[in-house]
Amino acid sequence: TATPSLDITGSVPDLSAGSALPMSLTLTVNGGLVGLATIDAVDGEFAVPSVPLAEGDNRITAQLVDAAGNVSDVSDALHVFLDTQAPVVTLDPTPVAVRTPTIELIGQVVDNRTEALSEVTLTVNGEEIELDASQQEFGRVVALTEGVNTFFVRAVDAVGNEGMSFTTAVILDTIAPTTAPASVSALPTEDTRGIRLSWASDADADSYRVYRSDAPFTNAMGLTPLATDVPTTVYEDRSVPEGSTFYY
Repeated sequence: TATPSLDITGSVPDLSAGSALPMSLTLTVNGGLVGLATIDAVDGEFAVPSVPLAEGDNRITAQLVDAAGNVSDVSDALHVFLDTQAPVVTLDPTPVAVRTPTIELIGQVVDNRTEALSEVTLTVNGEEIELDASQQEFGRVVALTEGVNTFFVRAVDAVGNEGMSFTTAVILDTIAPTTAPASVSALPTEDTRGIRLSWASDADADSYRVYRSDAPFTNAMGLTPLATDVPTTVYEDRSVPEGSTFYY
């Protein structure tokens, strides 16, 4: 159960008009007194409301004392497990943006109890995908749509405790930039042994490719990049032969 208290009801069998009524019932949880009840009818019924439970296993027992002072044996134990801890769900870090239409999401679900969970679901852009309810590492390849894609994983244990991962976002960008830096400037490097290129930042660019040719060009199709994945708007070309002319 996930509820921190429990109403305990029951009955004492085989009572009759000749039984030494009333009887007093004591109720214990893990050896501590938690409630009292009086049985004054031959149906033997009793109720102890709002019995407090501790996190984990609770061993509940009862004992009777009749009107003559006779004490019964302790009842067989009723075991109730209190579980208020939600499963812990984690997702491994994902890239901010990708250009491939699928991505593998990897994560893990762990609970304080070892049995299978009631439910594990992955939500991708609002659509739920059912995952294996075992407590383990999971991996799932999902399809992306152009633009922002959001994901989170939700796990529910056997008594209804719910745990969720953080929501993760990945941008699918398959559209190449339609612009280029407006201008490129070229100056000698500080040691005069290369060319220092710089250009204006392009809002559509995450990184840059630098092209070089010994003839003027306006389209880089067919050219091999001199450098790829340049993260800033500055690049130093250290492979310029002395006395050569190049275009960038």
